[in-house]
Amino acid sequence: MPRNVRAMTDPSPAAVPPRRLLLLANPRARNGAAASDLVAPLAGLGLEVVFVEPDGIEALLATIRTTGRTVDRIAIAGGDGSIAAALPALLDLQKPLAVLPLGTANDLARNLRLPDAREEQLRLVARGGVRRIDLASVNGRPVLNAVSIGLGAAVARMHQGTAKRLLGVLNYPRVLYAAWRRIHPFRVEITCDGTVHRDRFIHVAVVNGRFHGGGIEPRPSGTITDGVLDLYALRADPVHRLVRAMAKLKIEGAESDEAFRLQGRHIAIATSRPRRANIDGELVGRTPLDIEIMPEALPVVVPGRAEHDGS
Repeated sequence: MPRNVRAMTDPSPAAVPPRRLLLLANPRARNGAAASDLVAPLAGLGLEVVFVEPDGIEALLATIRTTGRTVDRIAIAGGDGSIAAALPALLDLQKPLAVLPLGTANDLARNLRLPDAREEQLRLVARGGVRRIDLASVNGRPVLNAVSIGLGAAVARMHQGTAKRLLGVLNYPRVLYAAWRRIHPFRVEITCDGTVHRDRFIHVAVVNGRFHGGGIEPRPSGTITDGVLDLYALRADPVHRLVRAMAKLKIEGAESDEAFRLQGRHIAIATSRPRRANIDGELVGRTPLDIEIMPEALPVVVPGRAEHDGS
């Protein structure tokens, strides 16, 4: 059963006001060019901003592990992929992470209930409270939002390049249909907290938090602090049923009867032959997958008053 947790709107206050901020941006991200425009307004909120655009993942991790030690908070201006890539260093350092969503899906921003207005997001970086969120691990790799095989991996492979940069989330329906045409049902063995399930699916996803895949909600009552993982799987239905299933997952979540579902803290996924895995939007793994919840693993900046606000 999920442990009893506070609402996301009830953060712990920051012990001291943040003064120095490391602002990281991916220059290759869809909206990466906008990140440099955030330095001046953050400075106007009283922060000393160190702005870095690391050239690649290794440079990103090195910057966090070195420069990150000299600041009070670390802000990442980008999408879920940029944040996921930074997780190993963020976990090592344990400095509060502030999110400035500039990506395509921005599911972490949804899970954290960040405001939509940029001005409010910037104010949150400087004045928001801090609380710890869950992550997951897959074969020892930290996971931010989700890991999937089948349709999800095919979509990740195809949702790239010029179309992704120009269309953003509007590119998803096109690649979803194209991926569906290529995917055949495959046998899956799922072990959830010791109980084994076997079936044939075209898509299996394990989700941490409420949102993934640009706003799909496998369990609308879920949070990124509830200490459990949600699995859902889809069978090989005609495309109109698949679209209906995805829409019902987004609208109805756990009330939808279109998907097979499980919930647990430790989930293992095995297939008859290795299948590529989509981990936080990147094809960086293969089955078999061993997935575990990492409760309260990372401090993040969330909406709520910090004690130094004086209000």
